[in-house]
Amino acid sequence: TPGAFYDGRRLVAVDGFVLDLTDSEANRNTFGRPKNGTSFGASPQARIVALCEVGSHVFFNFQIKPLRCGEATMAKHVYRALPEKSLLLFDIGFCSTELMTTVIDGNSDFLGRSKWNRCFKKFEVLSDGTYLSKIYATDYDRVHDRNGTTVRVIEYTLDDPERVGHQKSHRLLTTLTDEKAHPAEALILLYHER
Repeated sequence: TPGAFYDGRRLVAVDGFVLDLTDSEANRNTFGRPKNGTSFGASPQARIVALCEVGSHVFFNFQIKPLRCGEATMAKHVYRALPEKSLLLFDIGFCSTELMTTVIDGNSDFLGRSKWNRCFKKFEVLSDGTYLSKIYATDYDRVHDRNGTTVRVIEYTLDDPERVGHQKSHRLLTTLTDEKAHPAEALILLYHER
């Protein structure tokens, strides 16, 4: 399928979404209804976290839970089905060291968006302006530079009025650290395929 692979890696995206369900007693008991402090929503809702092949749009693993369950917690279980030698694309909500380590331990790579308030020390600036940094399991490890995993950081600003995020700065993290083999511009465009 066109767009299903990048450099021999299966392109997979992870995302979460919420579905409104039929308002039945069984659904209310299983999933509950959303609450905004003083009142309940009109119908029960389910949270879904899914792995999707980017080229074919096939959901090949997903988990359905009550709305109160968090996406990152659900992703831990969904990532077990990530095929080896994949390139996982994820958004900010899935940017945790634990989840990224799970991808690496599964013999795959990732390309995902990170928050701007996350600390990344520049260990080496690469020829294209991207830089190598490390992710750590704990703040103590980060402060003492222990047990870090090297990642590449790509920072850019979208200059396309037709795209969401126009004129905003973005930061991507990836395990694809070779800037010659994986140019920043190609990875930026690839990320937006998710």
